[in-house]
Amino acid sequence: MKRDALLVTKDIGGVRVVCPLADALKHDGWSTRVIAEGKSLPLWRETGHTLLVGGQLAQPLDIDAAEVILRSENPGVVITTLGSPINLEDAFSHAANRLDIPLVWFPDVWGAETRSQAIPDIVFAFDETERLVLEGQPRFEHSRIEVVGHPLADEMLAGPSDEAQRIAVGAHIENSTIILIAGQGEYTGDMIDFVANSIAHFTEGKFIIIPRFHPKYKDDKPEWIAAWRERLDAIQDAAVIEVDPRVSTDDLARVADITVSSFSTTLTYAALAGKIPISVTTPAARAAMVKSTGLDHYPPTRIGAAIEATEPMHLALDSLRKKLGGQEAFSVEAFDARRAIRVIKGLALRPEAKVS
Repeated sequence: MKRDALLVTKDIGGVRVVCPLADALKHDGWSTRVIAEGKSLPLWRETGHTLLVGGQLAQPLDIDAAEVILRSENPGVVITTLGSPINLEDAFSHAANRLDIPLVWFPDVWGAETRSQAIPDIVFAFDETERLVLEGQPRFEHSRIEVVGHPLADEMLAGPSDEAQRIAVGAHIENSTIILIAGQGEYTGDMIDFVANSIAHFTEGKFIIIPRFHPKYKDDKPEWIAAWRERLDAIQDAAVIEVDPRVSTDDLARVADITVSSFSTTLTYAALAGKIPISVTTPAARAAMVKSTGLDHYPPTRIGAAIEATEPMHLALDSLRKKLGGQEAFSVEAFDARRAIRVIKGLALRPEAKVS
């Protein structure tokens, strides 16, 4: 096969996962080209990879249009992430299938494979849990599922920044419990209500709440953010503080005593830091999880590395820790770029695509 990879991305998380693979391919002598949209576009501009098509394809693109581009570029392999809501990644996946060009998926979250009905030759998985989920799906019976570790493992296992530590020290001097709310979609209001009601009706003590909303809603849904802030302002039994956005949400999860979200990867950072992650799964949150990932439970809750909450609960730390039984065994392995490239090179054994 030609040592020529075309990568397609949309979201920031996807770029952060697939860029190390692109770097490794380039170091191995491959030509790398990128088709990007959304928030992934400016990130690629900071790398040494050729940005083939950018913002002009940010609008929905159909499979026929993607096929025209693939016929013109004729790559040896198409590698995509699987963003939400999916657009170019799905179109180019289906176009690669049509043209019999080898297709590799590298999802950045559990369950992202449900966002496209294309059939990949290879799916890279972070861990054995993900591999088992994928292998249990009949449509992947002819796909190779390969565990290659997590490209962000070093970052995920790193300690908190100095600024995050200062926030934690200040809170703990005041004997306060820090609760981070890592917002996601419209159901972020459910997370706020969960925290507010848990504090008001079940838990005594001092609390500091740090809210973080998904950045895309600042412009897309300002009315949502306004409504969420109103709910936060109504909380009487906790101090709500805003932290400089230069301190990332994932970094805050390393120091917050409790991180509340639904199925955000920020919960994973909290679990790896030995903190308490709570997956709020109200009907609206569960519906969003199913729509986005095809899963109806956040996977770490199944192994005792996170707590699933459907209603308010006692937030005393000792009580919550008793609900966790699998954090010690919960970890991530470093990304094995050599293995990933070796698997991709194995596609040379399949028939060459006939693109004309």
